[in-house]
Formats: sequence, structure tokens, C-alpha cells
Amino acid sequence: MVTKSGQDTLETYLTLIIQFSENVVSKTILLNIMSTMSDRAATQQKFNNLLEEYRKIMIMENLGEAWFEMTEDEQMSISKLNNFFCGLHVLVHMAETSNSCIKVVEEASFESVPIFDPGFKVPNESGTTRLLRTCSKAFSMGGDEKSGVYGSFFVFVKDFLKAHKMQSLPIQRFKGNRFNILFSNAANVFFLHEKINEYLSSECSNRLLKSIFHDIKIPCFVAGLKALGLLSFLLTVPLWCFIEDKDVHILDSPKYYSEIISMLETVCDIESLQKFIVGKVTLSFCNKEALVADSIFNKLIEPWEHDDKVISILLTLVPGLCASLKSLFSDYIGEGQWAKVPSSKRSSTSSVPKHNKFSETIFGHVDRILREKPNITVIAQKAYIMFCHNKTLDWLNGKCAKERQSLLASARRDVKKARKMFAERRREIEARRKEMIKAQFEEKQRKEQRKVERLEGFTSGIINWGLWQNEKDVYSLNKKAALKAQLNFRKEVLHQKPKDETMQKVYSVTKLVNGRRVQLSVAELASNVKKLVKHALSIPSLGDDTGPVLVGMNVKLKFEDKDGQINWYKGYVISKISCAWSSNTGTVQ
Repeated sequence: MVTKSGQDTLETYLTLIIQFSENVVSKTILLNIMSTMSDRAATQQKFNNLLEEYRKIMIMENLGEAWFEMTEDEQMSISKLNNFFCGLHVLVHMAETSNSCIKVVEEASFESVPIFDPGFKVPNESGTTRLLRTCSKAFSMGGDEKSGVYGSFFVFVKDFLKAHKMQSLPIQRFKGNRFNILFSNAANVFFLHEKINEYLSSECSNRLLKSIFHDIKIPCFVAGLKALGLLSFLLTVPLWCFIEDKDVHILDSPKYYSEIISMLETVCDIESLQKFIVGKVTLSFCNKEALVADSIFNKLIEPWEHDDKVISILLTLVPGLCASLKSLFSDYIGEGQWAKVPSSKRSSTSSVPKHNKFSETIFGHVDRILREKPNITVIAQKAYIMFCHNKTLDWLNGKCAKERQSLLASARRDVKKARKMFAERRREIEARRKEMIKAQFEEKQRKEQRKVERLEGFTSGIINWGLWQNEKDVYSLNKKAALKAQLNFRKEVLHQKPKDETMQKVYSVTKLVNGRRVQLSVAELASNVKKLVKHALSIPSLGDDTGPVLVGMNVKLKFEDKDGQINWYKGYVISKISCAWSSNTGTVQ
């Protein structure tokens, strides 16, 4: 693709359909598309709108005069696409919201959130999330080959895991696990946090392990693990199971989403949260039998000496998640477009999944292939992925020997054609990208030129009126054009930036009166200019260590006119502007 914009996505999509099918077949495919499934990216929403418009034009051409005989509602019913958003992406947004909420609690609990090694600090990451991330690197298989200790830690906890009927270490890598990893890993790390502490008390040989050993002993961080782990079993896992349940129609989603919102609204006080942390508040579609048998869940609902901290975190976390989910589920609750739909819609949406995990899987395969074979071409990637996902080998093995040989021979003959098409497409993309880069460069040049012309205009204005540096100058020439020139020159050329809150609107030349913008009077403009003049005189002088020595100083400037007469003028340096000495002309530019 040239870019990931909605228009380029549509063009690529149509090119692929037309490229691999005859024109009549491609029209049939487009006309039979009834629904789309994507995440909430702005470019994908734009693509949905463009595809709908393109499809509407094709329907009009296909129906001819019959289209114009339809009512507006009938036209809408056959041309309107059903646009759905991936349910699993909700888990990603929930993880982001949870991290932000826990960070707020931690910042309120400490004067400075403790950290052992600033090298592991990530912007906007809570201490709990950092502990999860570092534990994942250290104790998951393939997490960190340099500093990780998966093998020795697994041996250390093997008997403990067997006692709980577990055959493998439950901690997973963050990389390659996008959905629910924060919540599920929190439950797993909390389950093992005592064993991790015990193991690291004797094995702390590198920075990663030392950081974990420091964080695992902070009750607030471990309380965050328990809070996220409880949400994993009681909220995110049931949500994921429902989203992947093929027997549940996508239009049945409102009742599930409404129940989730209702549960979160219920557990928003200390009394209800005390029931929540012992597992007495569950969703109706939660697998209660699996919960009872799960050792990790049983560990989470056991009384813990720091449960008060868990409740404190949940008091912030639950309302935050509730507000976020109300926004994410807005299409399915209240007056949302899918909250109440006619039964006639069920047949046209029967094939719609509740997630786009398949396309996310393709992205995952591409990432893995690029890591394993960094020099692989795009066309080879496509062939590899299609061969695997289309189960081409099974299909070939189902043919007789003669037909199989014929198909393979035909495929070999098509290799040159496929490579030629790919090369042409790549050249087309490169040409369009060059045009785009050229257009961006030209636009940048135009912006720079407009900026220079604008500054030249401000400078010309100040040459006509002179730069006023005391209140007497302001009184001497009280004209609106002169006052605006002073304001523009100080703002755009001198970059004078008053920090006083009372001067926030000092550069404004209009004000709001009864809901309308009106020009400031001469007196008001003069008052603003005087404020800037006073402010410039109050700027402290800067020493050699803090900035240019002339800024903030009183100076005398010598000018020689055309007749050779020398004149001295007093001035005050309030700022500096970029300039360069031209050796060719002997002037400052």
C-alpha cells in the first residue's frame, strides 16, 4: 500500500478483488458484502464510509431505474453497511485504563513511587505494570535470554505447581500476547509472588532480577496484581469467552455488555468490593465450575493481609473501567445503533464474528516471519501465509495424482505472471510515494516562504512605526495600526513570552462580547502594549552561564545615516533572534 489512509486502503482492496477475479465476479463480491469488522482506528472508519459510498454507486448502476423507484428507507436498507468493531480490542483499552488508574493510586500512596533501577522506568507506566513486565521477561519461556531465569525458576517451583495440578509455568510473555495479557499475567504472578520472593532472596544476579526483588516486596504493587487478577477471572476471561463463542449471535451482545456495566456499577463501594474480592460477585455467563476448580483463582480470593490496599485500588479502578466500557459499548447499550435492532437484521449479520482476531493473527505471522527471515520478500510472505491458512496442501492431497500434477504445472506457469504483476504494483507504489514526498517537500517550502513573508510583513510594520520601549512612545502615537504592529512584532519576531497569568491574552486584538467577537479599542490595545513594555523592562539580566550576556541589558546603538552623521540610541535587549553572517555581502542575514 502507498499509505495506510482510508482512500489508499479502498484502492488496494478493489485492486485485489479485480486482480484475482473477472469484473462480473468482483461486482458480485462487492454487492454481497453486508458487514465490516474492524478496530476503532480513524483510517478504518474512513475506509468503511468510502466502501459504503462505492458500493452504493455500484448498486445504483446495477438496479438502474429501479433504484429511483425505491423509497429512501428501502435504498438505505440495501446500501447501508453494518459496521462493527472488534470486541477483543476492548481488552486492550481496558488494560490501558487499568494502568492509568493504578498509577493514580500509586502516586497518591507515595511521595515518590519507589523504583530500584530507573533503567526499567517506562513513561506513564505504573509500578504494578512494571513489576508484571519485568516478571514476564524474567520468568516466561523465551522472555529474556540474557537476564531471564525461566529454566532454574521452573525447577524451583515444579513441585509447587504439581501440588496444584499444573504442568507448566503459567507466566506468559508480553510480546506476542496482546489481548488480556495484563490481567491474566497479574493473576499468575500474584499466585507465584511468594515463590518469586523466596527464589530471588538467594538468586539475584542481574539488574532485572534485582528490580523484581525490590518491587515484589512493595505491598501496593502486589495489591495491584491481586486487583487485576480478580478482574481477569471475574470480568475479562468471561468477556473473552463470550466474544469467541460462535453460538452467540453478534446482535445478542447488548445483554452481555449491559450485564458487565451493571456489575461494575454495583461494585463501587467498600461493602460490595469486600464481596467482590472473595469471589461472591460474578457474571451470569461466567463458568463458575471452572472458577471453583482453579488454583490461581482460589489463591486470589483467599484473605490477604493487604486486602485493604486491594480495595483502595479497586475503588479507583472499577469506576474508571465502568466509564471506559460505557464508551466502548455505546453501540450496544442505551440508544446505541445495535441496542435494539429488528429481527430481520439477524439473517444479514449471521456470519459476522464478534472480533477480528483472524486478521490480527495474520499480522502476528508477518512479524514472526520477518524475525525469522528478515530478507524475505513481500510476495514470498503472501505465498507462505496463504498456503498455510488456506490449507492448500490438504486441498492438493485431496485431488487425484493426474489432477494434482496438472494444478502444479499450471501454478509453475503462472509464476512469471505473478512476479510481473507484483513488480508492476511495487513500481506503481514507489512512483506514487515519490510524488507524495515531492508534494510534501513543496508544501513545506511554501509554508516556509509564507512564514518568511509573514515575518517580513511584521518587520516592515515595525520599521514604519519604530519599536516602542517605554510608555511615552505608546502615548506619542496612539493609532490602531501602530499598536497592532507593536503586538505582532513582539509576539512573532521577538518571541516575548510573558509568564504572568494576568497577561495571557495580552496579544489578542479581539474580545468576546455577548457571544460575538469584536475588535479591541485603541485604548485597550495601548494598554496591552504598555503591559509588554513594562514586562520587557522587568526581565532579569542573564549571566554567562544561563544565556546570552546581552539579553536583559541596557545598550546604546550607533547608527550612521547616508550623510555620514552618527546618531546614538538607547535600547533594552529583551530577546534574541537567529541570524547569520554573510561573508559574500558582509552583512547580517
